[in-house]
Amino acid sequence: MDTKTNETKTKESSSVTLIYTALKSEAQGVIEKLRLRKNPMHDGVSEGAGIVLLRGGVGEAATKRALESILKSRRWSIGRAVNIGIAGCSDRSVPVGSLFCCNRRLPEIAYMPLRSVAAPRSFHEGEATLYDMEAEHFTKAVRPFVPEDEIYLFKVVSDHLDGFDLSRDEVKKIIAKSVERWRKYL
Repeated sequence: MDTKTNETKTKESSSVTLIYTALKSEAQGVIEKLRLRKNPMHDGVSEGAGIVLLRGGVGEAATKRALESILKSRRWSIGRAVNIGIAGCSDRSVPVGSLFCCNRRLPEIAYMPLRSVAAPRSFHEGEATLYDMEAEHFTKAVRPFVPEDEIYLFKVVSDHLDGFDLSRDEVKKIIAKSVERWRKYL
């Protein structure tokens, strides 16, 4: 086996899946389900079994800032990147807690288009759409480091753009409940 092949195998075997959440309550649901441990050296980072979870904050600036430190770090080689979080849904017939993959069609998880916005939306016209505040920025940040086919955007419906917000505990519960459905893509 030549050196280049050996280096590739080593990198592949040591790569981890990055999971990004904006909110602490989103992260808590994932951390508990996947039994991750806090990393005392990196604020907002939890780890375990080939997974690095980063809780970075809401919106473009917080997402970019948090991801930059992880992606440019030599500590982890990121092989796959997952954004899991809540999103508002324009279609009132879609139940709160419904899970969608927003950047590809998967066999067991429904697809719905997603738009990242700078501020929460309170109205919508047109086709059923999900709205969040960081998926677009997450994708732009990880794309130079992770192949497109290894990036997943999972969103759980939290509201119907009506100003009704779930409690932190309710967010944690709906995210935790979704983990079993998307964890196979880690």
